[in-house]
Amino acid sequence: MSLKRRPGRTWCYAQKPAAFDYPPCRCGNSDLEWSEKQKHVWCAVCRKDFIPAYQGILDGPIPMGLVGMMGIRFDRVNLKTMRLECFDVEEMAYYSPTPQFCATGSTGVEVDAGNVAQMDRGL
Repeated sequence: MSLKRRPGRTWCYAQKPAAFDYPPCRCGNSDLEWSEKQKHVWCAVCRKDFIPAYQGILDGPIPMGLVGMMGIRFDRVNLKTMRLECFDVEEMAYYSPTPQFCATGSTGVEVDAGNVAQMDRGL
């Protein structure tokens, strides 16, 4: 029997899984990172990738205006280029921003793109 390799991610959200209300690892660690494997998250305490029991707010219909008021952003990091791609809620599309800055409508919101460099497991 051959093992099938799971395809890797091509992007991950700029905010950590906890921002999207992902459940903690079985060990209790809630400071999870995005895994390089699709549908997985990484627990640094257990040093393992796992598929969470549910994907927090990403499991159901997402009220885009409400999550924006809660500080949740759908900006993502392209893992091939390591560049930030911002999500425009009104257009429902991603765009390439000026470095480290994503605009929301008429208001600008700074995004901590520094956490891109902190993905220390080769992402």
